[in-house]
Amino acid sequence: MAVPQGIKVPFELNSTKGSPIVAEGVALLENSIRVILRTVPGERPFRPGFGSWLSVMVFANMTEGVAYQAISEAKRALTTWEPRIRIQDILFELQASSTIALTVIWSPNGAASSYRTTIDFRT
Repeated sequence: MAVPQGIKVPFELNSTKGSPIVAEGVALLENSIRVILRTVPGERPFRPGFGSWLSVMVFANMTEGVAYQAISEAKRALTTWEPRIRIQDILFELQASSTIALTVIWSPNGAASSYRTTIDFRT
C-alpha cells in the first residue's frame, strides 16, 4: 500500500531540486491538523465550510466556558475534515505571554501509537 503524500505546510522548496518539499505519513497528518485548525471557514472559496473557528475564538474573553467551546470546535473540525485520525484528547492551556496553546493528542486510524500536536494562538 502506498504511503499518502502531500505538500508540506508551510510551503517550502527543496534547495537542491527547486521542487516543493513533500510530507508523508505522520508528518502529513500533523500538517493537516494544523491547516484545519488554523483555517477560518470561508477562507477557501471552493470549500467554504473548511476549517475551524478557533482563530476567532482567541479574541473572546477567556473563561472556562470559552475554553470548552474551543475544545468542542477543535473536535468538530478535526472529525469533519480529517477522517484519517482518531482524537484521544484535546488540551487547552492559557500561557502567561498572551498565548493559548491547544494540544491535540491523536493517533492515525488503525495505529496503536499516539502523537501530540501543539498549536499556539497569540492574542
